[in-house]
Amino acid sequence: MKLMNVRELAARAATAVMLVGALSSGCSKAATSSSAPVDETSLRPNGSRKIKVGFQTGTPSTAAAPTDEPAHDPGMMAAQPEPPESDLTWTAPSSWTSSTPSSQMRLAQYSIPRAKGDTQDAELAVFHLGTAGGGVDETFKRWEESFDPAAIKTAKRSQRKAGDMDVHVLEIAGSYHADMAMVAGDAGSPPPAQQGVRFIGAMVMAPSGPYFFKLIGPDKTVAAARDDFLKLLDSCKMSP
Repeated sequence: MKLMNVRELAARAATAVMLVGALSSGCSKAATSSSAPVDETSLRPNGSRKIKVGFQTGTPSTAAAPTDEPAHDPGMMAAQPEPPESDLTWTAPSSWTSSTPSSQMRLAQYSIPRAKGDTQDAELAVFHLGTAGGGVDETFKRWEESFDPAAIKTAKRSQRKAGDMDVHVLEIAGSYHADMAMVAGDAGSPPPAQQGVRFIGAMVMAPSGPYFFKLIGPDKTVAAARDDFLKLLDSCKMSP
């Protein structure tokens, strides 16, 4: 009788194990099927989408200026610090209109009146990122890569002085396209290239770190503003 009880108990235990396994499998499937779809946007930093930063003109533009704004882009891995206060001064032409910077990373920005025949104004934006701004070659290469290969081949680099400070200048013109590191639409495709864009960028090597001056806009407008832009660079000096 005792032997039969042991067998009976063993059979009942085996049945219980099978029932527990079946219940666990069913619960697992139910939990899987009821899970909400993953929102890919929520996986991005701050749940945000990348957007492009465009240069302001008299007419809204679809282009994004070569940038050092760590809005480098708004979808960055971490929130960006406030830009350092400017310890550099300069004199801008009276015909250029100063306006409130469109980004907290900009120290200043100006609108340059369009030349005859152009449909947009040009814009000058000034940045200072302290000592984290990057080197000359690294920065100029990044700026050049916003243009087509043919334009890069004809890009010109030069150097001048503003007091005791070195000033490095890059000039490039051609077909301009937004950097894909800065732009990500729903379809993940870049906007069409803009034709006839001229860019003159400069790095003023101040003791507190480089200042970035970026003039961009229609070819004729920027070409006409070139001499005034170089005079502005020459006027740069450290605050007393």
